[in-house]
Amino acid sequence: MAFLSISRAAGTTLTLTDLITRGNISPEDIARAGVGTLGQLMAAFFVPLQTVSEVVGGVTEEEGKARIPTDSWAAQVYGPPLANVPFARRLLPETVSQTSGEAVGTKHPWFRNITGLNLRDSDRVQQIAAGLGVPSSTLYIRETGDREFDNKVARAYAGLLKEYLPEVLADSEYSALSSPALKRDVLGKILGRIKRAAIGQVSEELGAEEVQTKREAPANRRRRLRWQKYLDRMEAQSPQGPPQPPLEAPFSDGPPSFPE
Repeated sequence: MAFLSISRAAGTTLTLTDLITRGNISPEDIARAGVGTLGQLMAAFFVPLQTVSEVVGGVTEEEGKARIPTDSWAAQVYGPPLANVPFARRLLPETVSQTSGEAVGTKHPWFRNITGLNLRDSDRVQQIAAGLGVPSSTLYIRETGDREFDNKVARAYAGLLKEYLPEVLADSEYSALSSPALKRDVLGKILGRIKRAAIGQVSEELGAEEVQTKREAPANRRRRLRWQKYLDRMEAQSPQGPPQPPLEAPFSDGPPSFPE
């Protein structure tokens, strides 16, 4: 089963078929799904090495770190199989926790091989969020798939959490709130501000335009580019030339006045 990976092949092929049968799907979407399917099928042949990697991960910290392939075309092919190969998996970038600023790792990786469960230590921020029932979408910043960029955002966000969250928790007005629901609502608003501040820090370093482009959802970005190509093609085919500026709105100086 590990070598044939029948369920994996069936699942990824079903996803590819579903994309093809949908409407408004570009060739790039289909190509990306095909590349991802190829990477997952190749990874199936390296599943037996994952057991070795998990045993080694119990001895060396580097092998126990979570390493997720990025969203690039090449990484979607070599990333999944490489993630199962001991020592070679270090070529993949580590994943940084948004709440601690440290690399995400599995505690006792060999335990997953026996039980199928992941053991990971939760940090203080995660414990507080779990105790109040803060949704993941409220606690975490949406990742882009660009691991280097996501790690940079995670470190900035974690640094601001360490700086400002203890002050909030120690505030007398926050402590006096009568219910966990009220604390959750207040904390959610504060987390939103800290998120924006973290994105602002990264924008100062990389530039606002680059950050905006990276944070745009891939599907939205591809849809926007397709729409722009369509507009450019229609403009080139139009005999009227480039579009003219719109006419001034009637009564631009205000509605007309009539004598009484």
